[in-house]
Amino acid sequence: MNIWVKLPSFCVTSVALLIGCLAGLIGTVQGQTPQFEVAGQLWQDSLGNHRLAVDVPFTSHAVEVKVDWRRRDKDAANKVVIITDSTGKQINNIKINHLDRETGDFVFDPVSGSGIYYVYYMPWSGHKWEGGFQGDYLHHQPKADDAWLKKLAGLTAKRRLPLAHNVVIQARTAFDSFYPMEIVAKKREVEALVAKYKDPFLLFFEDRKHPIKMFDDLPLRWIQKGPARAGNNHFSVEADRNEYYVFQIGVFASTDSLSDIQVSYKNAPFKITCFNTQGVDSKGKDFVKKVHVPKGHVQPLWLGVDIPKEAHPGKYTFTVEVKDAAGAARFVNVQLNVRGKLLADRGDKDLWRLSRLRWLNSRLGIDDHNTAESRPLLVDKSTATIKAGTGTVQLNALGLPKDIIIGGENLLSGPIDLSMQGIEKQGKLVVVPGQKLHFTHQASGKVAWETAYENSGFGVSYQGQMESDGYLGYKVIIRARKDAAMDDISLQIPVNKQLATYFMGMGSGKPFGMNGGYTPFSYDWKWRGPQNSFWLGPITQVFIVSFWELLIMAPC
Repeated sequence: MNIWVKLPSFCVTSVALLIGCLAGLIGTVQGQTPQFEVAGQLWQDSLGNHRLAVDVPFTSHAVEVKVDWRRRDKDAANKVVIITDSTGKQINNIKINHLDRETGDFVFDPVSGSGIYYVYYMPWSGHKWEGGFQGDYLHHQPKADDAWLKKLAGLTAKRRLPLAHNVVIQARTAFDSFYPMEIVAKKREVEALVAKYKDPFLLFFEDRKHPIKMFDDLPLRWIQKGPARAGNNHFSVEADRNEYYVFQIGVFASTDSLSDIQVSYKNAPFKITCFNTQGVDSKGKDFVKKVHVPKGHVQPLWLGVDIPKEAHPGKYTFTVEVKDAAGAARFVNVQLNVRGKLLADRGDKDLWRLSRLRWLNSRLGIDDHNTAESRPLLVDKSTATIKAGTGTVQLNALGLPKDIIIGGENLLSGPIDLSMQGIEKQGKLVVVPGQKLHFTHQASGKVAWETAYENSGFGVSYQGQMESDGYLGYKVIIRARKDAAMDDISLQIPVNKQLATYFMGMGSGKPFGMNGGYTPFSYDWKWRGPQNSFWLGPITQVFIVSFWELLIMAPC
């Protein structure tokens, strides 16, 4: 039976507007990616750093949520979904229809009536502490109530469920935000891009404001703006005089793997560096690096333009060319607009400029001269004493610290000793002829020394150095001349009890133990993580001891 209702003519416009609004609403919830923003208020961190806000504008026993959330986590289907109302009350009845990294389709019971509900899709359980985390995301979605599921089956048998309106996807803090460079393009979108251009690789220009963070996915942003090609290959950026300006070019190996990427520049107005292909190593030596990109992956190329303070304000145009070993080449045209403002610090105080990247290629501090903030080292070879601006160290016959004096007080109650119990079974250790403690290097910022001892079974060499900032470093090598055994090896640091006030480190952070504080009577630590150092002493006079490796060499 059909029922027709005649509406007064003055209502037609209102009805048309209502239908239009509903059509827009359905389009939003079914086929569009929500907007992204940073929440204005923090929520409980264990709910995860990301949530979808949905609006339920009606009262119902069940509403459906369909969302293109475009997540970068490939195991999205294995994570739990938690839903709360606007007050934080958790919803118990949730049924997952489909969930993957691209889309989500699920139903829940809006028991609090109409209003805003929050969908948390990366909840976790575990422990956070300063500098670490132990735990995992929640898995295994809890089963909804049987009675509700039965009611839901009855509802879906009669009609389609009403759809909630996707309002926005929120990040807990700006640091947590995935937008825009971690909002993934769908598989079909990437396939369409590759089919459209059919190039060995595609280039995407990005300013420093949007660091490339994904290496095996494309961001939706790149699908929307397209690669650098004819008609879309001129990028304008702004910088200041004396600024070290940083930008990126993303290389997407669209149809084949790339080998030995080369970067060159045409009409470069200033010196340009690609940090991925060249630089200065930790020893101050120049290096060149070969860059390869597997098929389907992204390689960000970070480039820096060294704009001098003498640069004239104006527009500078240059070209960056990227070529692979097979000879395929693509290029990006850049227009650099240099403003009149002069930056005194190259832009280093503004972290967003990323100008500090040039520090990777700095040679400052590599030589053995003292820095401006530290005094030159003074050495008295007759007493094996080294004096720095921070304190004075006197060495014993083994080259280990006998005294460490800071602020007129000795941090030690006795000499530091590397005890090798049982080594005396092979005879008493005696100085190797010509290897009595002696200084091998002396400069204003670094002093080095060495000595060596031996018996019939072992040879032990001690190499030490001290720098003008107070750093003391040691390398002890134990060589076995024949099959021999020692009972134990231990480093003994007898600290002045009056100065052993505070202790932290060596795994003392949560959840392994205490979180630092007054020095305990004893502390046992089994190596269960990357912590290799401890901090001991008062606030003004302190040891920081780091362990690197134990090197024992067997007989040849």
